[in-house]
Amino acid sequence: MNFNLAIADYRIKAFDIVNNEQFEEVINGTREIDKENKPPKPEKIPMMTARRLSIGCRMAVDVGTLLLEKHPDIDAVIYSSRSGEIEHNFKILDAVTSGRECSPTDFSMSVHNCGVGNFTILNKAKIPSTSVSSGKDTFMQALIDAYAMLQTDYKKVLLVDYEVTIPTFYTGYLREYTPNFPYAIGLILTNGDDIKVTKNTQTASVDTTEFPQVIEFLKNFVKNTKAYSLEGQNCTWQIEQQDKH
Repeated sequence: MNFNLAIADYRIKAFDIVNNEQFEEVINGTREIDKENKPPKPEKIPMMTARRLSIGCRMAVDVGTLLLEKHPDIDAVIYSSRSGEIEHNFKILDAVTSGRECSPTDFSMSVHNCGVGNFTILNKAKIPSTSVSSGKDTFMQALIDAYAMLQTDYKKVLLVDYEVTIPTFYTGYLREYTPNFPYAIGLILTNGDDIKVTKNTQTASVDTTEFPQVIEFLKNFVKNTKAYSLEGQNCTWQIEQQDKH
């Protein structure tokens, strides 16, 4: 499997990073990441809506909205998340097993398409939308979805990959090096040959990736790395990148 596409713009929120300039400073080595910093406040989400969302989902809706303001001609949107709204799901299960009533907020916000649903509702965006989850390869599978859309009638696709904080109850079951922190990264994707992706069935013997696929992808995009690979669940994704103009 191989496919090509182009990245017209991006936006990131993670740890104490709230804009692209700060992320580029981290990549260039002029800024340290403060992993203990409180998550950034939303810029575009009404407070009553923000209070109902998990931190990761809140960041994802905010990032998507910021990119939509810059690119109002977006004609499709994809939200991808490995764990989805596991925080709200855990609260529901905990309430049931404890004999307590389930919170209506937790119930309504527990579905996997919570992020993309709140994004389209908040922005009154009447465009095709989808939600993707595929384990470690969630981001790459979302890229494939975006590519498929771009091969039809869609010209500009917004892809937002995000994660939430996994409740402590589950952390003992996580594989080593599984990222467990909230972040949100949005990409504006179009047709083009800037990025070439090839799926290789060969896998790494040991998974030592510190960050999720999307952050490794974005780091290399910003650095303009010519060729690199991303570890997948049962494969390796080979990425080749053209010079950015």
